[in-house]
Amino acid sequence: MLLKFLGILLIAAGTTGLVMDDIPFTKTTHEADLGVIELQIDEKDNFHIPDWLGASSIGLGTLLLLIPAGNRRR
Repeated sequence: MLLKFLGILLIAAGTTGLVMDDIPFTKTTHEADLGVIELQIDEKDNFHIPDWLGASSIGLGTLLLLIPAGNRRR
């Protein structure tokens, strides 16, 4: 059951990675507190997701979905 859930999660993450090439994020680089005045510098940056990573994530997720559950005896 856990492998099936992980497989679905990997397929979803891989598809998202292929659809969105870059993930934008903002990071704070400098802050200054001068009494009443507060200054903050935010830089916008992008994190690139390689296509091979998204495709291999989809492939691994598919393999996890194809693994049979098997018979467990207790």
